[in-house]
Parts: sequence; C-alpha cells; structure tokens
Amino acid sequence: MSFSQKYEEFALHLGDLFKDYMNNSVKSLEIKDKNNTYKNFRLKTRTLPWFNYYHNLFYKYNIKQNKYIKIVFKNISKFMNPIFLAYLIMTDGNFDKGKNSM
Repeated sequence: MSFSQKYEEFALHLGDLFKDYMNNSVKSLEIKDKNNTYKNFRLKTRTLPWFNYYHNLFYKYNIKQNKYIKIVFKNISKFMNPIFLAYLIMTDGNFDKGKNSM
C-alpha cells in the first residue's frame, strides 16, 4: 500500500496493525517530479495463503477488461462492521472529482 505525505500517521497505524505480516516496517520514500519532491509512505505485507481468501472475496476477474475489479456484494453486512468497511475504503478506495471516479 502506498500513502501520500498527508497520510503518514495512517500509514504508520496500518504498519503497526500488520507488523506481524510484514518483513519490513513502513518505508518513507521521496518522489521527485519536474518541480517538486513528495514524500510517500509504503508498506508491504508478506505473501501469505490466507490473504487469497480476502482477495477472492472482494475482487472478480473481468475478462473484457483483463483485470480484477473490486466488488461489494449485497450481503456485505454479514461479513464486516462499519469500522472494517472504513478501513477498506481508506486503504483501497479514492475519490477524484476531476475524473469523476472512486
């Protein structure tokens, strides 16, 4: 997962939650473009078989688009509470008003 500079505290919080599943701690990287330098925070979990269950629960392969598409199933409330859903949105969702996308 990758987070911009303004989400440093959240990235560190997630790093603490997932520390038992990570080989390294949250990393701070500097990203440069033509005019600016940005700080980015990244964390990476180990590849573990039980993570596949969650991937398969929320992503389905779309043959036409040749990629996995995130889905939210109708009975989602049986599987999670509002806090879990908030983490899911904060770590994998985004909103770009300019592109009208989430």
